[in-house]
Order: sequence, then structure tokens, then C-alpha cells
Amino acid sequence: MRKPAELIDMNYWTGGKEFKSRSSNLKRLAGGIRSQIDGAHHFGLTAKELKILENAQSLLASMSSTLLQASKLKDRIRADREAKRKEARAAVGKTFGQLASTPDQIALISMINRYMIVEIAKPSILQLQFLQQQFEDALDSIAFDIANKDAPVDSAVKEAWQRYSERKSDAWQKAIEKYPSLSNLG
Repeated sequence: MRKPAELIDMNYWTGGKEFKSRSSNLKRLAGGIRSQIDGAHHFGLTAKELKILENAQSLLASMSSTLLQASKLKDRIRADREAKRKEARAAVGKTFGQLASTPDQIALISMINRYMIVEIAKPSILQLQFLQQQFEDALDSIAFDIANKDAPVDSAVKEAWQRYSERKSDAWQKAIEKYPSLSNLG
């Protein structure tokens, strides 16, 4: 049987609950086999057949234990990742979240999801509301990317802010060249 960490790597999308459910099923099955072993004298099993059942019960119990460990490990990894995402979102909010001008927000959105600039450029009553929604989505995207890096959150945010600062005027210029109606927002 593989180790819990290997199981998690092989089953990336499998959650802790699924591992725990499989563990419970195997534990019940192992218990059923254990009951049959205990009552083996009623069935006239040979020593060889009894040994096979004991090996099966032992294997199922081992698999159950490994899956339970994988469940706990997966839950801990998920909790750690969620905590890092929250930390990253708070750090991103303190830097990128302070961008108040429309040109700065549009520059950020165009760097994160340039395809949404087309939608923002369409004249509409809800244009500013859509801009704000896309800005929040961009902040979430930055936080998600930072949380999934191995680097500390603070240094990753500083690096992202530096990249943004270097590219923002270029991004804004490209956006208004392509969609002149955006200049009316800023």
C-alpha cells in the first residue's frame, strides 16, 4: 500500500471526506472478515484458507488505516492552504485593494484578465459596477496565485506589486488605445 502523501498526490481532487469514507468501508469489510475468521470452525476451513482470510483482513485493515491518515493529511493541507489564501487576500487588499483610480484598476484588470476589458469597455448603466466586480475578481486571482506559491506571502505581494508598478502605465495605454471609451471612465 502506498503512503498517505503518495495517495494524495495521485488523487489530487479527492477530498478528505472521500478518503475517510473509503477508510470506513474497508474497516467494515475487514471487521466482517474478522467475524468470519472467528467463526471459521463452523465452516470447516483449512489452515491455508484461514491464513488467506487473515491476510485479507490484515490488508484491508492496513488500507483503512492508510486512507484514514490520508484523510487527515488532506484536511490539514486544505486548512493550511485556506489560511494562506486568507492571509494572501488580506495582504493583496492592503496593497492592490487601495487602487482607487479607474485607470489603475483597469490596468490591473488588463494584466490579470485582459479579455474582460472588452466587457468593461461596452457602454452600459452598470459599467462601473462591472468594473468594480472585475477589480475584485482580479484581487482574488492575485491572492490565489500568491497563496499557491512556496514563497512567503509578504515577499510574493511585494514582487507582484513591483511587477504591477512597472507595467501599469503601459497596460493602461494599451487598453485605451484598443478601447477609447475606457478613457471616459477614468
